Amino acid sequence: MQKHGIDIPFAEPMNFSADTRLLKILRKWAKYLIFIVMIISLSVWIGWLVKPVFFIRPSDGSTPMNPLTAMCFLLYCFAFLVFSTWPNNNQRRRLGVMLTLFFISFPIIRLGGLLLKWDWEIDKIFFTNEVEIAKSRLAASTAICFLFSGVSMFLSGQGSRGKQTLAELFAIVVFLFALFALLGHIYDVPEFNGSLPFLAMSIQSIVCFLLGSLSILFLHAGEGIFKELASTDSGGVTFRKLIFYALVIPIIIGILLLLGSWAGWFSTELGVALIVISVIVVFIPMLWYNTVLLNKRDRQRTMTEKKFELLLDAAPDATVVVNEKGAIQLINRQVENLFGYTRAELIGQPVEILIPHDVREKHVYHRSGFFKEAGIRPMGVGIELKAIKKDQSLFPVEISLSPIATHEGLLVSASIRDITDRKKAEEKFRSLLDAAPDATIIVNHKGFIEMINHQTENLFGYQRDELIGKPVEFLIPENVRTQHVQHRADYIKAPKVRAMGAGIELHAIKKDGTKFPVEISLSPLRTEEGLLISASVRDITARKELENELRKSTAEMEAFTYSVSHDLRAPLRGIIGFTNMLEEDYSAKLDDEARRITSVIKNNTLKMGHLIDDLLAFSRMGKKEIIKTKIDTMVLVKEIINEMSVQNNNKRVRWNLGSLQTIHADINTLRQVWINLISNAIKYSAKKDEQCIDIGSTAQGKETVFYVKDNGVGFDESYKHKLFKVFQRLHSAEEFEGTGVGLALVEKIISRHGGKVWAEGKPDEGACFYFSLPSGQ
Repeated sequence: MQKHGIDIPFAEPMNFSADTRLLKILRKWAKYLIFIVMIISLSVWIGWLVKPVFFIRPSDGSTPMNPLTAMCFLLYCFAFLVFSTWPNNNQRRRLGVMLTLFFISFPIIRLGGLLLKWDWEIDKIFFTNEVEIAKSRLAASTAICFLFSGVSMFLSGQGSRGKQTLAELFAIVVFLFALFALLGHIYDVPEFNGSLPFLAMSIQSIVCFLLGSLSILFLHAGEGIFKELASTDSGGVTFRKLIFYALVIPIIIGILLLLGSWAGWFSTELGVALIVISVIVVFIPMLWYNTVLLNKRDRQRTMTEKKFELLLDAAPDATVVVNEKGAIQLINRQVENLFGYTRAELIGQPVEILIPHDVREKHVYHRSGFFKEAGIRPMGVGIELKAIKKDQSLFPVEISLSPIATHEGLLVSASIRDITDRKKAEEKFRSLLDAAPDATIIVNHKGFIEMINHQTENLFGYQRDELIGKPVEFLIPENVRTQHVQHRADYIKAPKVRAMGAGIELHAIKKDGTKFPVEISLSPLRTEEGLLISASVRDITARKELENELRKSTAEMEAFTYSVSHDLRAPLRGIIGFTNMLEEDYSAKLDDEARRITSVIKNNTLKMGHLIDDLLAFSRMGKKEIIKTKIDTMVLVKEIINEMSVQNNNKRVRWNLGSLQTIHADINTLRQVWINLISNAIKYSAKKDEQCIDIGSTAQGKETVFYVKDNGVGFDESYKHKLFKVFQRLHSAEEFEGTGVGLALVEKIISRHGGKVWAEGKPDEGACFYFSLPSGQ
């Protein structure tokens, strides 16, 4: 076979191919057999527990299965299911290894005891006082089979071809051990099933070992030793047809002859002669059948070339096969339909007969070059190819070339597709592109412009021909062109639909050198020619002007806020000052009512000051930068509780602190959230005989939810939509002091962190306020 070539039926033989349907069936049966082993083992355990003798031993004279043996088989089944169900999972594989080591430890102890002539009494682990235990001790042959089965199981689960071959070898040894033991039972030959009675293997153990070893072989039938036996070739098919007869027929013949010998129908010499004759009589027809089968497959092989031609005719594209001299050797029906020639008119003609006259000489040169370094590839990449019909009409085509290695030399198969309809579709795509509202530029993976629309011409001032084939950096300011080349290369490595330069001010440059702000969206387009990138460009000059106006308005609003704060504070300070003077200088002249009025003036003035402070804090929160750091929430909350306990001298509060998750947030603003919520809980539960406040957190998906719960006055949930709005209060100022801004500030802070706030409550039963923050950084 030549380099880069492909085989066809009249070339070299094909590589190994497994019968996938057979492999699926065998893998299913591997698990079915294991379940049978599991059922037998469980039935033996039931026999030892419930005392049905049939489950322990099928007949009175047979050897019973030990419960330890049944337990080893159960562990063997579980290990098999682990290895077969999760073959590539390291954690599950370790579990399978542990189960395997566990069940082979008992056979190892048993064999060691036999060698050292020491009875470890492991047969009495589960049932110590049973008479049957003495008759069913773990046999040496059973222990050896378990040991080999464990090694086979372990190697089978490692995923290596070499280890799989060893696994199959050990499984075959176990199968032969069990088969010899089975023949010992069938033919009553004690040498095949242990020379001593206590070393004999029970019939249940024999069946389990036969099925277990077959499970290992079936599970990986397409690998290792049995790889060829599972193939679709003649040898594999023949083996699978003969293996059943090769195993079953000798056993049946042996049983019949043994029965005849016991009945005295013939002598030992005659029995041997009958065995030879029987084997010859049985296997000669089988050999004849095998010969017929192989001859049939050979005839099928000779017909493959005709089938190949039929398949070639069924191909959707026109296919032309040429030799190294460029002479057409084979064509399909689509070539006749596409080019208008008959098969007889093209066979033996130079392939250039199908190529336009003006490029025929060049094609001869390119054809010679292709045969020197043949490989599967498209023809004329980046070039518009045309072909010529018998009536001399030209049409666009797409051609793929594939080398074919044959005994007659290298051939080349050319698949030819008429792309006239595709060209029309491309023209339609260009029309749709021109209808797009934004300037659209399509760039290839090397960064060269392949297509633009009319909006691009209008926006940048270039004509279409001036941009096609130019690098896209042609439209980018010179000071960022080098950076853009690297960014473009990074995007090609991981293309996806996204905005370009998120958070960065992007600019483009027009033909006249004018620089203007833009917004760009990128979309990858996967085509037969490779990856293309579509960039939608939008001029955002007008938007930038509006943003500048908004910034000016914001600055003016900040100045106004500061002015209001300053102008309102001055008269408030004056009112408080004069009220203090009135109380101090004229206290003797003021009666009780006058003192009450001056106190009301001072309190209302102070409330007005607090209200101004809260409003300023609320307005500044929208502009304040959020700097996230790792916060130990438990430490933060305890600090706030201690500070409030000292300030309020409140010892009646019973604090229940649950788990408080560490979070990444802005320490200053989050501290204000906790202060507002905890102070509210204290305030609204103050009228209770015993104040109880619960604080904690829970993890919910990608969020952490914190809560502050009190046993205070609560609220009517029909009004809870007012809780987090400025100046919205559910209790009067006379009942509970406050400005009505605290919870609105909490909501704004949590919103800036990407979380949310909500509350639950009932009148006179308390309230619980929640807020969520994204987990992690």
